[in-house]
Amino acid sequence: MSGDPPGPETEAADVRRARRTSMLLSTSGLVADAYDIAIINLVRPSLEYEFGEMSPFEDGLITAGTVAGAIVGQVLFGVAADQMGRRPVLLITSTLIGFGSISCALVQPGVLGLGVYTNLAICRLLLGLGIGGEYPLSAASTAENVSSKASGQALVVTF
Repeated sequence: MSGDPPGPETEAADVRRARRTSMLLSTSGLVADAYDIAIINLVRPSLEYEFGEMSPFEDGLITAGTVAGAIVGQVLFGVAADQMGRRPVLLITSTLIGFGSISCALVQPGVLGLGVYTNLAICRLLLGLGIGGEYPLSAASTAENVSSKASGQALVVTF
């Protein structure tokens, strides 16, 4: 009957579906993060064509900004998730990733009196903070949403 509570089979199927969805979302987020980190190498020639040649220092800032942000973000948001819970912190990191990505796409010279490459490095640093925060949260979310026997395999699939 439609008014009866779901049986054990339905509940087990719902749990499996939730676990698969969690793994899929974590994996998708991490694939997007890898793209965000690597894309700068592909667009560098276009940037230099549009805005002029970048100095080795600017090149280093732009390239390392995301990685440096990710390192800081892992520690900062890992601790924040322990204090505030994973869900609100995951929302913050997702917002940072979105804001950082959009800012990178819209960067212009002269904002804050800085050159385009310095502005891009700042935007990529913000992007990196979000990416770094997402790493430990994705791992924890994946591990807690699968059985203890399958958690190792799930982490390998996710990462």
